[in-house]
Amino acid sequence: MKIIVLLFLIFTNIEALEVQDFFKKKIIFNSSGIPIIRIGISETKEPVILKLLKDYQFKDLKAKKDEILTINYKITDRGEYTLWLILAKYPYKTVVDVNIYNKYLSHFLKKNKKVKVINVGNLSVVNGNIIDIRKQLLIFGPFKDEKEAEKIKLQLYLDFRLKSEFYAEVKTYPKSKIFLISNNKTISFDNYLELNGDDFELKNLEWGINKKRKIDLQLRGKLFFTPNLKGELTVLNQLNLEELLKGIVPSEIFASAHIEALKAQAVAARTDILAKIGTRHFESPYQVCGNQHCQVYKGKIKEHKRTNRAIWLTHGEVLKDKDGLIDAYYSANSGGHTENNENVWLSRKRISLRGRDDFINWEESGKFMIGINENNIRDFIDHPPKTYSSENSFARKNVFRWKKKFTSYRLQIFVNNYFEKYKLNKKCKFKDLIGKGRGVSGRFMTILIKCKNPKNDFAIYGELQIRRFLRNLKSSMFYMNKRYNKNKQLTSISFIGGGWGHGVGMCQTGAIGMAEHNKSYKDILKHYYTDSELKKLY
Repeated sequence: MKIIVLLFLIFTNIEALEVQDFFKKKIIFNSSGIPIIRIGISETKEPVILKLLKDYQFKDLKAKKDEILTINYKITDRGEYTLWLILAKYPYKTVVDVNIYNKYLSHFLKKNKKVKVINVGNLSVVNGNIIDIRKQLLIFGPFKDEKEAEKIKLQLYLDFRLKSEFYAEVKTYPKSKIFLISNNKTISFDNYLELNGDDFELKNLEWGINKKRKIDLQLRGKLFFTPNLKGELTVLNQLNLEELLKGIVPSEIFASAHIEALKAQAVAARTDILAKIGTRHFESPYQVCGNQHCQVYKGKIKEHKRTNRAIWLTHGEVLKDKDGLIDAYYSANSGGHTENNENVWLSRKRISLRGRDDFINWEESGKFMIGINENNIRDFIDHPPKTYSSENSFARKNVFRWKKKFTSYRLQIFVNNYFEKYKLNKKCKFKDLIGKGRGVSGRFMTILIKCKNPKNDFAIYGELQIRRFLRNLKSSMFYMNKRYNKNKQLTSISFIGGGWGHGVGMCQTGAIGMAEHNKSYKDILKHYYTDSELKKLY
């Protein structure tokens, strides 16, 4: 007999939902014990266009198949929240000493700011298995608005190398009128509209982190339209986790890849979704988002029978370590070596996310056996040993190894744009770029921008920030070749590097390589997520 114990409320009556229920990050379950997930599809100020996939009747509104409906909204109360900065994340019940941050914050604490520890995340039990994704956040604030928070966030980063993230503490929830429009007929709803996803196609919808793309989507489960705290209309998709994975896994990896690699991807994606719930998107009416910030989700149009099979074969399986569910990060191509998590993000050292090599014959890797460092990075990039991320049918030479050249003129533009973006009241006549400090994979953790006036020199910390500064360089695993004119002035820098992405956790191309070298999905997961354990939750 299957016993399901749930520690949190299950919404069995959708009609009884209140707007604040969308902002709750609690995990809910269906009758089979499978988590029900609310994923954010789009946040927009534009009307949302729907195409009917069948004849439709809603209340006294009747519409025919292929007819176009419009959803619009009007905010009646934007709601209220205060912004804080997350300075550190700790496992649940850790004894946190807030005094260690006083040296960074003493100046700001005099301005009606304080440091406190809060608990986020969920504790649930399903089929006798504990899902514990609770964390403690050390937060600093509050700030009167996003502009003030952004200014201090940048100051802490530039002055103390202190990475931080935003945390939104919701005071009151937004209220709105949602309008469903068909020809000349309009029906209005208070705060949210619920529709059956199988009945509609979303057309020309704003999508992506920067909302620069517009796509068409067909989605399983339920569609919800409700306001967020920024005055936008949010499109949500609510469905069980196994159905959700059908739209995520083929969006994140080649559906034609080896089945063992697809199974590894399914487990990683399932684990990562559950681990993220309750620990991000605090200001939004969903638990995770459907773009690169969480995981890419493109719904039914992306589904494939091979990835569906991989999901079915690993039904309910997740990865855990001694601290609970792991953050099962992954990236496209490690370049031959993955990176430690704490070197890339605001996170404490995790035993399951240690940087490690991707070598096929480890004993033949010679000088690279102890890791990639300043002494061997050139040799590693130019003459790498055979790796799973390079020796497979999906490996691309221009991803595993690549080259990008910028003139000093372009680099000056990058500097100017950086100052403009962060509203820094300083100028820098670009002189040079120097790498400072590498992680275990050889990825730079810091770059120093040298100016003609040394007083204006500044540093950029963090793998992602380095890549963004250098116009979305594929990774920060690189060395530089510099060219000078006859006056010994720098004219250009060539960046010669390896891999694509942050490099933490599973290398997706490497997973395919391991599968093609007869490794099982369990071997793949064990390789990339060290000291982790495969566990069947449901």
